[in-house]
Amino acid sequence: MFIRAQVGTTVDTLLQNNLNGAAAIGLESSVYHVVHEDITGETQAGAFLDLLAAMRKPRLPVVLDIERPMYAGNTAAHRRTLEAARVMTARLQAADYRVMIYTGAWWWNPASADVDVSWATPLDLWVATYGTQAPLLPRGWGEWRFWEYTSSGRLAGISGNVDLNVFQGDWEAYLGVDEVDGVDVIPTIQLQPGHFDLVREGEVVARFVVMAKEPEEPPEHAEDWALPVGTTLYPAVKWGVRGYTHDLRTTNANPNRRNGKPWPHSGYDINLDVPPYGDIERGYPVYAVASGVVHYVTRDWSGVGMCVILHVHDAAPVWFRYAHIDVVVAVGDAVEAGQTLGFIADWPNEGDHLHLDAALDPFSREWVTSDIRWVDPAPILRAHIDPDLVDGMLRVGD
Repeated sequence: MFIRAQVGTTVDTLLQNNLNGAAAIGLESSVYHVVHEDITGETQAGAFLDLLAAMRKPRLPVVLDIERPMYAGNTAAHRRTLEAARVMTARLQAADYRVMIYTGAWWWNPASADVDVSWATPLDLWVATYGTQAPLLPRGWGEWRFWEYTSSGRLAGISGNVDLNVFQGDWEAYLGVDEVDGVDVIPTIQLQPGHFDLVREGEVVARFVVMAKEPEEPPEHAEDWALPVGTTLYPAVKWGVRGYTHDLRTTNANPNRRNGKPWPHSGYDINLDVPPYGDIERGYPVYAVASGVVHYVTRDWSGVGMCVILHVHDAAPVWFRYAHIDVVVAVGDAVEAGQTLGFIADWPNEGDHLHLDAALDPFSREWVTSDIRWVDPAPILRAHIDPDLVDGMLRVGD
């Protein structure tokens, strides 16, 4: 298990709690540091080494998490992250720590396109790839050591969702020991869907669910289009919008309100709840409404994930955003109508929900900006799917 220690020079307030939780159930653990683009590598290395000096030296490598800024690109900020990571690697190795790199091809490939990263690629790779049968390797690596294949697992001793991984190699040799005490943490993976087992001496000692909920049956399709929440959920759980419907007006004519003021909103907040909006929809799958290509992914849009998919409607491109979800696809992936894009995530502000909007221009993190031609996704869906189903999904909760 790898536990977050720091972001830049800020220590995670749950570090000691999570270390204690891992130790309590006998899991081998180490820590990871999220490399910050706006703090020098020397400063971050010093802070991380100070923290490590106060801990028992882990048998696993320490990890540099390289994915800031959290969008695909090749900007000066991306290059600063890579340079800081290079400096940190040298400092950690000089202090006799094994170093592993955590990243994903979606971030690494564009960010390192014109950067010498020969310092990184000999290191072990911990790769993040969701929703695939094999991990997508970043440029420069030919193999992986750990594969993070979901962000919505559950683990005894840890509250909330945790990322789950599989190890590739000889575990005892990797730890540098003849025999591992306690639980053998090499899991047997079942990807179709949704659990893995921890096995010791041929016996299952624990089972962990990968996907929180599964649909009862595939979503309805019509002309290769699908509802983003499927149809098997009707009528028992009554999908509906939480009141923030598609309305871009900034005047009082806009019925959407936040803190008593008009609230321009580029789409629909689709949920299961009525006020005060709870969390009963968390973990439900979210589907692509049509075939397309993943244009943009982030796992930190107001604290949760989202993806933008390029679809085609009336022979013209249209970009749909699926937000507040645990994303399982990557930039560049081809998707089909009804394919799972992720699962509704823990939204701490106003109840878990799917935010769905659309535009006639490519976009990423923008929010009701004037340079984007935002469109109401409802008429597009009604053109391809039974309008009664669409209207049922988009009715305001009562």
